[in-house]
Amino acid sequence: MEVEEKQVVDKHQGFIDAEMTEMNKREESKEAQSGPSPDKKIVGEPTEEKSEEIKAKPEEEVKETEEVEEGKEDQSNLDKRFGKITGENKDLKRDLSLAEEKVLALEERLAKLEEAPSIVEDKISQDKQVEQDRIDKYLSEDVDKPREQQREMSDDDLDDWYLESPREANQWQQDRTLRRADERKADKKAKDTTKQVQEDTKSFTESAKRVAEKHPELDVMDQWQKLESEGKSKEEIYEIITKDNIKYKLATTIVAEMPELGKGPDGPEKIAKEMEKRLKAIKGKVSKEEQDKLDKEAEEEKIAKIKADALADEKARQDSIDEGLVSSQAKQKKMEQTPFYKKQLAVMIKAGGTKEDLDFQLARRKKIPGAGQRDQE
Repeated sequence: MEVEEKQVVDKHQGFIDAEMTEMNKREESKEAQSGPSPDKKIVGEPTEEKSEEIKAKPEEEVKETEEVEEGKEDQSNLDKRFGKITGENKDLKRDLSLAEEKVLALEERLAKLEEAPSIVEDKISQDKQVEQDRIDKYLSEDVDKPREQQREMSDDDLDDWYLESPREANQWQQDRTLRRADERKADKKAKDTTKQVQEDTKSFTESAKRVAEKHPELDVMDQWQKLESEGKSKEEIYEIITKDNIKYKLATTIVAEMPELGKGPDGPEKIAKEMEKRLKAIKGKVSKEEQDKLDKEAEEEKIAKIKADALADEKARQDSIDEGLVSSQAKQKKMEQTPFYKKQLAVMIKAGGTKEDLDFQLARRKKIPGAGQRDQE
């Protein structure tokens, strides 16, 4: 860096010296043409002090320029360094976070490894206890059976048998050893099966949960229970739900057509994948215009159903009113056939009245408590 600065200074000094030499030559040329003046100094003639001042001033300017440039360069270097440090800091934080995660994972793994011996010992102890419980059970159940038919016997009884018949006792003991080995294998198989079923059930539940999150339309349990509480049959409920739920309809169809697809820990997702495939095929066959038309028709059908239901309710109400009117008219007609009514009508007409006047009077009298009963008498 110092070498470079010295080269720059020397270069600028060379420019200054060359400029001063050129100025001196021009002044000498003018002086030679006009002659020197004795009363005043030659203008432009550099004195020793002036020469030093001229030399010092450009050097200061050069120095200031260099300092500014160096300041800019230093600031740029600082910015670059700061950016590099910031990036390195981020990298260090990321690496530290990853390291902490690895440490936690290793600590968890170490804890499991430390627990493993005790877990293994517990399992061995449990297996031995299961076998001992079975032996005690056989001893209790076979105590009254002949020795040859017993599955287990005490060591004392076995020793006595060896004294009496070593060959038979030895054969029985070999059979017992093989049977115990087979039973231990059966125990292990049962445990493995139970564990596998538990794991498959857990995986199946998680798979169903993922499908439910992706396709909430397939969860119709609440709707089904509500319709069931309304007294609807399974067939009616299925028809109602699948009418507006194409995903549920496709899924149930797939389960019926491909029952094996839904089995296994990822059965729900396999069914959902097949459903999505069929749904995509269906949508691909229907253009946007056709789909809009179908949606419009469905909306119109829904509105028409609402109107039809309203009309049906109104008709039922009118029928109820008409039924009341017909009943009243039938009673009126029946009353007109009675001798009492005919006699009253004859009196009314003789008095200059009409049948309507008589009906009005009779209706009015019905509203008076007891009047109708006196008329009948």
